[in-house]
Amino acid sequence: MPAPTGSLSSTATSGPSWPEPAGVGMSFLPSRPDLVTELLPSADYVEMGPELFARATGDERIAFDTEAAEAALRLAGDLPVVLHGLELSIGSAHGWNEVALHCLDRFLELREVLWHSEHLNFLNTTAADGSVIELGLPMPLPFTAECAELVATRADLVMDRYGMMFLLENPANYLPDLPRDPGWDEPAFLTAITERSRGGLLLDLYNLWTNCVNHRLDPQELLARMPLDRVVEIHVAGGEERDGLLLDSHSAAVPDPVWRMLETVVPKASRLAGVTVEVLDVYAGKLGADAIGEQLATARSIWDAR
Repeated sequence: MPAPTGSLSSTATSGPSWPEPAGVGMSFLPSRPDLVTELLPSADYVEMGPELFARATGDERIAFDTEAAEAALRLAGDLPVVLHGLELSIGSAHGWNEVALHCLDRFLELREVLWHSEHLNFLNTTAADGSVIELGLPMPLPFTAECAELVATRADLVMDRYGMMFLLENPANYLPDLPRDPGWDEPAFLTAITERSRGGLLLDLYNLWTNCVNHRLDPQELLARMPLDRVVEIHVAGGEERDGLLLDSHSAAVPDPVWRMLETVVPKASRLAGVTVEVLDVYAGKLGADAIGEQLATARSIWDAR
């Protein structure tokens, strides 16, 4: 099995502690600081992506824009921050994306965070000559024991590097014939990762709902087999249907079935620390502050009822 690339020297001798409950969070909207300012009083924390502050340089390198990150943190004020990475590509067989770790390193020099997370996918692979091929879209991982072992090993290395809880997020899967070991599906795959790793899960309920709609699965049956005791954060969001396919576009209000799933999961997730309402900033203006605020209020009512 390929080893992860990069110099991940261990900075923690023991496993990170489970985060304390933080409450209800909102996505940071980098292009809509006006909406961020209006919505912050309704949130307990802000979720940011460290790669949001990555900038291409003239020599085809990537640099971290410290000034932009500092401006975002000033806007967030005293609210706690959690990080949600987009580009690590933790499942790439040849190794992960070092730029994502560089951005995370630089961000953590500016502000402590409650926890950080990444997508459970891969974004690039290699050609026959060893060159890296950027796929352009996040791809789901095969439901196999080999893949679970690879990802779990890397997750523990990341936690050792940063000394805090690291979460993996279940992705939307648009492939009907994803490779898998006999008898394996998404709950089995996520359970296998948690059995091999010290880390936690970010359960994206809209991603799960998207998979259930597109592949005709029963969400309650899947939830009953998920390792909910390892869920630290939950994402709720809304999307759109296009050409008969439900998309995880973060472009709409959270649909009612996802709220019902949240009501099911919150009382059962013993280590749950936060529920985050996700909206992509390019769609935030279409929804508006009132609609996003209503989403935050609904999430809070379910959080408080637990």
